[in-house]
Amino acid sequence: TKLLRTITVQTYGNQQAWSIVFDRWASASNKFRKAEEGRARPVSEDLSAPRRDPLPDWSAMTAFLCALGGVCLLAESACLRQSFVGDVPDATHVSSCSRNIEAFLTRMIDFLVVETEENAVQLRETVKEALGQELSPSLYP
Repeated sequence: TKLLRTITVQTYGNQQAWSIVFDRWASASNKFRKAEEGRARPVSEDLSAPRRDPLPDWSAMTAFLCALGGVCLLAESACLRQSFVGDVPDATHVSSCSRNIEAFLTRMIDFLVVETEENAVQLRETVKEALGQELSPSLYP
């Protein structure tokens, strides 16, 4: 992920990659929230199947989003000036990406103070490490 932090050129591909991973990350984050609310496993879920720990995947997505997040901010200023091969992102997509990065950082801060979730300590440590070591310099205030 250290290499991802050094990306300074916004492309449609890295913007799309960030958006897709963000959607998956948000879905996984919601599963942690649902566990906090005490919701049981769906009846349709096979109870004999071993449950896979979602935390390693969530941690990897968190690090990826922190490292590549700076390119989403570049989209606002550079997207309209650059030539993209293939599809050209429109202004709606660019503003959506900026909103997503803001939502991501807000949720990351929320995870820093989580106490009631099953994996609270692991979540806090993952977020602390990602924000401290993986966050793109473009995302610093």
